[in-house]
Amino acid sequence: MNETERHDDDRGGDEAAGDPDQHSRMLTLRHAPSSLTRDDRDERPFLTASKTMAATHVLVIHENTAIATRVVAALSDAQYTVDTAHDARAAFAAIDARRPDTVLLSLDLPGVDTIELCRRLRSRTRTPLIAISADRKPARTLAALDAGADDHLTAPLSMPELLARLRVALRHRRELASSVGEAVIHVGTLRLDPEGHAAAVGSRVLTLTPKEFRLLVLLARNADRVVAHDAILESIWPHSKSHDTLRLHVSQLRKKLAQMADAPSIVTEAGVGYRLRASV
Repeated sequence: MNETERHDDDRGGDEAAGDPDQHSRMLTLRHAPSSLTRDDRDERPFLTASKTMAATHVLVIHENTAIATRVVAALSDAQYTVDTAHDARAAFAAIDARRPDTVLLSLDLPGVDTIELCRRLRSRTRTPLIAISADRKPARTLAALDAGADDHLTAPLSMPELLARLRVALRHRRELASSVGEAVIHVGTLRLDPEGHAAAVGSRVLTLTPKEFRLLVLLARNADRVVAHDAILESIWPHSKSHDTLRLHVSQLRKKLAQMADAPSIVTEAGVGYRLRASV
């Protein structure tokens, strides 16, 4: 791990905000609430603004089509801040970087198993997820809901209905957040609070860098199950395929856990990934 990586990790800078190449790779654009006429929006559907008015943030994962343009325009007119992503990698990067309040996912993305993508998104975030599809078959709707979508709409879309469904999803999110917050994770004596970014083993505080904390949370959520190398890299280092970076962070995390009596241990499954095992 070089000095730049270490500096980014320790300061909690998971996103290199000043790196234009990284933003290009993400293929994600931010849209401010619109004051354009409809003709203007048709000519310039994906405008970027440095300052946004709305506090509620929606991520639209959709192929760049007329439907996406209409959705972005309707959300912007309704004073939502909108980001767009046109593939799975950009979607995960946007979720990690900006933590949207709601996600709208097109099930018609070309070249993607979108039901599996829906399942993976649900495993990554508790954010309300609304699936959109041109397929009117009930089986498609049921598959999306079973994969983790909170709601499903079919195209052609009614923008008033979409906005109403979005308001319902946001209301449910606020109600859930006010009542429970994100669940604390327990693995043996290990206690992780993702919402408070706190870790402890028994009564002892475990001090971790942001990347170490995210790595431990990912392993803890899958305790006693193997998490593949590529799955970890995609979740925590979406723009890197370096297994050396992953091995270094696992090594550092192991050392910190080893200093705590009765702490869980990280087991290497050779050629596959890592597994967090509770102390016995």
